[in-house]
Amino acid sequence: QLENGCSGVFVLVVSSNSPKIFWRVVGLKGTLQMERGKQDGKHGYLVSFYGADGQSKNSFYTFSGVTEEFKSFIHDISQASVK
Repeated sequence: QLENGCSGVFVLVVSSNSPKIFWRVVGLKGTLQMERGKQDGKHGYLVSFYGADGQSKNSFYTFSGVTEEFKSFIHDISQASVK
């Protein structure tokens, strides 16, 4: 359970040829899922939002490299701890 009371699920499948990782957060206004994947030959994250009203939206974000992702992670953590 997250700080705001939402249910959260983390799944890691390691028994497949290509390991799958995804996060799912279920809230009052819908479900947000982020999955590591591949699209058009590029690796990245597929982000899906399934609204409580039945509408859905999908977006794909390519990886920007380990160094850039680590910098973003550190920035986000430092901002969260300031608030």
